[in-house]
Amino acid sequence: MRAREEIERFKSAGWNSVLENSRQSYTLTDKETFNNAMDKLDEVAESIKQGLIYDSETMHKLISEIASNIEINLSMESEEVASFSAQLLIYIYDINTTEKKEDKIRKALELAKYIEHEVIHGHDLVVNDKQTELAVLLTNFALLATELNADDTLPLIKKTRELGAYKRIGLDNMRALSRTVITGTIDVSAAESRIPESLQIKLKRNGLDPKVVPPLCKDVYEKLELTGDEINILKENEKMARLDVRNLITKTKAEIVQMIETNYNQAMNLAFKVADEKSLKSPEDVKNLLGQIATIMGNGIVDGDWKRTHDSEKFKVYTRVKDLESQLNDFSREFFHKLQDLKIIKDPKKREQAAIELAAWCEYRINLTDHFLADGCGKTSALMANFVFMAAEIPPKAMPVMDRRNYFNFDVVPTTNIVTHKKEHSSMERKELAIRQKKEWECWLRHYKSSFFPQDYRAITCDNAWRVPSVTLGQHLETLGSKSKDEDKYVIPEDANFTNLHHCLRGGYEVAELASAIGSPDIQKLITYPMTRLNLFHTIVYAETELKTETDEDIVEKVRDVYRHLKGSEVYGVKFNKWLNEKQQEFANESRILAEGASKGIGEYREQYAEVLNTIKQRYKSGEYILGNHTRYITKKIPDSELKDDLVTRYGKENLIPNATNPKEIILRDPEQAIEEIAKRIIEDRAYQNMCDEFFAQEVEPLISDAVDECGFERLDIPDPEDRVTFMMAGAPACGKGSAVATVATMAEEHLDVEWDNTVKVNTDTHRLMISHPHITGERSEFSGTLNNHEAGLLTDLAYSRLQKKVKQGVGPHILIDGVNMSKERMDLGIANSGKLLLTVVTVPPEISVERAFSRGQGDGRFVPTSYNLSKHKQVSKNFFKDLQAAMGKNAEIILFDTNVPRGVTPKRIMAADLGSRSITIYDKKLFSEFLAKANIDVTATCSGELYMLPKDKVDESYHEKLEEMGFLKIRYEEEKPSIKKGAQFTIFKDSGKQKDKYPEPHLEDDQEHRRGHRGTHK
Repeated sequence: MRAREEIERFKSAGWNSVLENSRQSYTLTDKETFNNAMDKLDEVAESIKQGLIYDSETMHKLISEIASNIEINLSMESEEVASFSAQLLIYIYDINTTEKKEDKIRKALELAKYIEHEVIHGHDLVVNDKQTELAVLLTNFALLATELNADDTLPLIKKTRELGAYKRIGLDNMRALSRTVITGTIDVSAAESRIPESLQIKLKRNGLDPKVVPPLCKDVYEKLELTGDEINILKENEKMARLDVRNLITKTKAEIVQMIETNYNQAMNLAFKVADEKSLKSPEDVKNLLGQIATIMGNGIVDGDWKRTHDSEKFKVYTRVKDLESQLNDFSREFFHKLQDLKIIKDPKKREQAAIELAAWCEYRINLTDHFLADGCGKTSALMANFVFMAAEIPPKAMPVMDRRNYFNFDVVPTTNIVTHKKEHSSMERKELAIRQKKEWECWLRHYKSSFFPQDYRAITCDNAWRVPSVTLGQHLETLGSKSKDEDKYVIPEDANFTNLHHCLRGGYEVAELASAIGSPDIQKLITYPMTRLNLFHTIVYAETELKTETDEDIVEKVRDVYRHLKGSEVYGVKFNKWLNEKQQEFANESRILAEGASKGIGEYREQYAEVLNTIKQRYKSGEYILGNHTRYITKKIPDSELKDDLVTRYGKENLIPNATNPKEIILRDPEQAIEEIAKRIIEDRAYQNMCDEFFAQEVEPLISDAVDECGFERLDIPDPEDRVTFMMAGAPACGKGSAVATVATMAEEHLDVEWDNTVKVNTDTHRLMISHPHITGERSEFSGTLNNHEAGLLTDLAYSRLQKKVKQGVGPHILIDGVNMSKERMDLGIANSGKLLLTVVTVPPEISVERAFSRGQGDGRFVPTSYNLSKHKQVSKNFFKDLQAAMGKNAEIILFDTNVPRGVTPKRIMAADLGSRSITIYDKKLFSEFLAKANIDVTATCSGELYMLPKDKVDESYHEKLEEMGFLKIRYEEEKPSIKKGAQFTIFKDSGKQKDKYPEPHLEDDQEHRRGHRGTHK
């Protein structure tokens, strides 16, 4: 028997390992139970060591008993558990019969890895949420059964747990990067589609697109019954050439996921071993390691050697096959030397930053430029990036967390081949390519670094226009519950909150849990509001789509008056807000009943509940969702104020077990019940939202209408459908849309006989004024635009939804759409039901826009994150022709203005087009080419000098050919003549609506009103 002191060391090390590595913080076994289970292991382990237990069936029973100590039921009928038990016994016997101590230790480490893999990462053993505890117990048990002492074995436990942590981080990265792991299919839809005719017939017969190669998996191909010839022809396609098609089409989606994750675990074992043993001694070792990892990752997926053998027709940036070997040698050499330089950095923070940069370089070369592998470059490059942190000895708990959701941002993906040939390029071209390669790498590195969070808001200085911060709601929720890891890290200021989270019926922790559970990309859809907040939203939308208004301030005042009138009114003898609160409670109770019924297979939401529950279970089983992920670790006491807002603790105290020996620890009795409760919460919220939508449409809106009449506000005059005009403004932030609105307003009145106060004005910035307040968004105003953006955008969507219904019914008003992008949906709104769309796009150089936005923010607090601003410049220009194409031949006209003019000077007309007659006039070719060239902007730029890779990227003169391809019948080039008055800019619209005479009547006397003039706010 081992000494008591040694057993205590095993217990202490085991429990610390559990605390550090358990992903399910609410499902932990309490410390007392764990220690009791450990006490039972020594005697059994001693029996094995002495050879008293030698058959696998007895071993099977022992393992099941060990599991039962922490409430895990490993079925004695399970062949997988029996196989695992037998393998465990073989490992232990082999270690005990090995003579050399170093060989014993090496084999013991392999045993620990085997247990960790089978229990936590494997697919054969069905284990509930106490995977970490079981893995630790079994590892301790197996090592106790060897003849090694605690000094030899305890470091092995630490290494095994460290490997497990690295694996989890890497697996999360791989899932985010790879659709294969999520869908369970090998997607080859991007392949050059050479499909045999016989297969096309089969695809069509099974409801599949006969022109697209379907994803490879048994679920799709079983009914197709491919012949050998059909498989050979499929493998002639570029993307499928190296895939093991014959194997993949025999695997179900689940089997493919299992195969990939098994490959990943084996590859991670190898990477960890190489990092731990420091066996990377030369560039050749790097090359061999990459080849070994790629081979393991491609097992069952790639047919043949791991290296790519085909040049890509789609991605010209990839190194050509003839240069691949030399580039692989170059990569291996550089990686080896960079890693050696990294290892000698003493300062932990500097080493971490250097590791991030090397990881970025690794992924850049393996995946985005050289693309060395036949398949799986994304997964392998992520694993190699993980290897960098292992080799740099940065422990998992100190590793920075990466947000992979925006990894494939095509605005930062390189386009230039890393290899240039003297014979193919002139010296000037080679010089330009070298500059572009350097700039693209710098762009990628900035993007890669920005993907790590949490980012401490206090480290952000908004001291110049190029450093205005951006943070997403998703990032805030990701870090909301992990402050126990680093109490001093905050993504947003401590005195601030997102306005939607501030007003939501559920707390932030609960919203975070629901979003993680369902994997919702649109978190706003999970936000439920109190009735009073919804009433404000509906009042705003009703007022701005029904009332005549002149300015932003006008609509704000009218909304305030209507809202106050409603609050002071009575409904059925009850104060309005009290009536709303009563309805809220009624709907909350009813929605809870509906969700409960749905969970029992009853009622209208039963199918939705089953779908949601299935989604959560799948995400939970795969590790994509971690129960309690957004709550503080149990080693930190959770404040009572947060406990009551937390989903897992709110749903039922009877399911919580406080640890008798440590009151800071909270244990969840039944994870399955918690998952079901989460599904019910999601259905409950959906039911509540649906009831609220119906209630406001049928009961509240008539009351809002009465309040409007009682306030005496003038309603909009509705034009005939064929006379209805939609004015659409588009352009990046701070491009002068406000000034252009004043020009459009003048044109509308003088040339179209449209009174500007009789036009609905939908503006997200106006919504911000009505739904945001510094006591919510905090004192640091540079964050406010991010924090109120979701609710402001929600109001915009509600307004457009209401306008779409009115237009469809033939009672649509004149509309001003003031936005950023030329949205097809909103362009369709303009031309629907015989309407006319007049689209004004404004542009300025991006550096001017960035500086303008910053100056404006310093004045009124409306800061725009720099990265958002630049991305919108890029999007508007990049999508310009595509957006025009969508409206080609329709009743729509467009003007593009340069607003980079002194205040008070009329914007300069660059281009005008009548899409109905397919005619276009270019007035300034230089400015037009500069506008289109903004599609080349580097959205990660931190100064004006980084906006473009090369000087020639600042112009795009290829537009004439594009215009012809789009179907323009008339393409004219005219020099813009200085105009005497603003209205003359819009002569192209003279045939639109009820145009006034070219030479209007003289102005009325100064004391008479001759028009309702809009004097739009400057943006």
